[in-house]
Order: sequence, then structure tokens, then C-alpha cells
Amino acid sequence: MTPKALTISQFFFKKRLHLTLLVLILGLAYVVSSIGLGFQTTALFHAQDGLIWLLHNFIPNAESMRYWQDIGHQLVRTFLIAVTSTTCAAVISLFLAALGANTLSLNNAVTWFIRGFSSLMRNIPIVAWAMILLFSFKQNDLTGFLAYSL
Repeated sequence: MTPKALTISQFFFKKRLHLTLLVLILGLAYVVSSIGLGFQTTALFHAQDGLIWLLHNFIPNAESMRYWQDIGHQLVRTFLIAVTSTTCAAVISLFLAALGANTLSLNNAVTWFIRGFSSLMRNIPIVAWAMILLFSFKQNDLTGFLAYSL
């Protein structure tokens, strides 16, 4: 028995019905979750108050002008460190990728070691790397945080 073919209008009606039901189910899940967790949705309607506070407190003024030279200096340092570290990482990773390739490798042990090491590095999340580097080297330029000293 072959299934009955739908006309174009029936197909889109069915598709619209499924989408409407999905939106209703997600909306109901949101309402139940927000009531269960005590989420106050009224805060969403006062977002303009937060933007006004943000503009009032974070627009540069005459007092902050004296820090612009230091901020610019640290910005240039951050850019140079980012370019340097990316370039070094690219050169090292290209060399290791060539050694880890099956056709270019010195032997199977080197290939196995490099592939295992790269798999380990890829599977550690960036947040974990940030914490590892922060606790290992403290807060400095190399961990991604600029220590501002007076």
C-alpha cells in the first residue's frame, strides 16, 4: 500500500501545524520552568534601565582621559603578543602535523605520540586551559590577562 500523496497546501498546513505545536510546547516549558525556578521575567522589560546605567557609568569622561595612553600601550602589547603566539603556534603545529602524518612520519611511534598529544590538547576545553595557565603562571601577559601596575 503506497501512502497518499499530499497536495502542496496540505503539506505546508501540516508543516505550519507542527511548527506551531513546537513553539507552544517550548513556550509552555519556559513558563513552567520560570515558575518552578522563580525566574522573574519582569526584569526583561526593564532592559532600557540597564542600558541607561551602562551609558551613564561607562562613557569616558575627563578623569578617564589620563589612562588612555596606558590603555593604548597595553592594547598594543596585547596585539603583539597575540600575533607572536599565533605565529609561533602555526609554525610548531605545521611541523608537528608533518611529523604526525602517516606518509611523512619518521616511524610509527612518533606518529602515535604526536597524534595522541594533539588529541589530548583538542579535548581539553578552552576554559580549562585558561584556569590551568592562570594557576600555573599567575596573572600575566602570557595567560591572557594584562596585569596593570602603577
